[in-house]
Amino acid sequence: MRMTKLKRLALTNTLVLGCLATGSAAANGGHFLVDDATITDPGTCQLETWASRFSGESFWVLQPACSTVNGWDFTLPAVYSWGDNEFVELGLEVKTILSEDFAGGALAITLGTFFDLVDDEFAGGFVNFPYSRALDSYWTLHLNAGAEYDRFSSNWDATWGVATTYALTQHIELIAETAGIGSDDPIFGIGARYAFERFDLDIGIARVTELNDTVYTIGFNVAF
Repeated sequence: MRMTKLKRLALTNTLVLGCLATGSAAANGGHFLVDDATITDPGTCQLETWASRFSGESFWVLQPACSTVNGWDFTLPAVYSWGDNEFVELGLEVKTILSEDFAGGALAITLGTFFDLVDDEFAGGFVNFPYSRALDSYWTLHLNAGAEYDRFSSNWDATWGVATTYALTQHIELIAETAGIGSDDPIFGIGARYAFERFDLDIGIARVTELNDTVYTIGFNVAF
């Protein structure tokens, strides 16, 4: 399926609500390509979901996530294909903060694995190290470095990502990012998020240069 590489990049992102009012590092999360070095508040859960349109196909992603009181974040992303009328991929991700004071920012690690529900077999896994640093009261930098294993090709490929977030207002955040896998051409994206008290709304557009195609996404996140 042509969506696989994009979805595996997108699904490495962890479920974290944007915390503009707290002054902490802004969270990308969800369908955005570049992860941040934060987790869901310990002892709480959230549900993040989004719909994407890509190359004439529509996909829906459902991602529930919960964090333990000792700081481990668990996420179960599931990908549904509207064209096939079925769930096509299921994942499991675990994330924790390694340091809140690393080179002036925060450093985390995420480990994940994916299962192909169509062929009923293990599809691959990844490790990612997100780094986030607030540059000032408006701008935040996010860097990602890691590796991804594709079981079908039996290859490990390096993964990377760079993003900046800008706090336009107390509730509105703008995001610009780029990310890639191995020697593939990078993906470029822009988006915006509006943060309410307990939930967020966001939109995004990503250009997949290797496939010369564009992904359009709208998402919704709620904490409980």
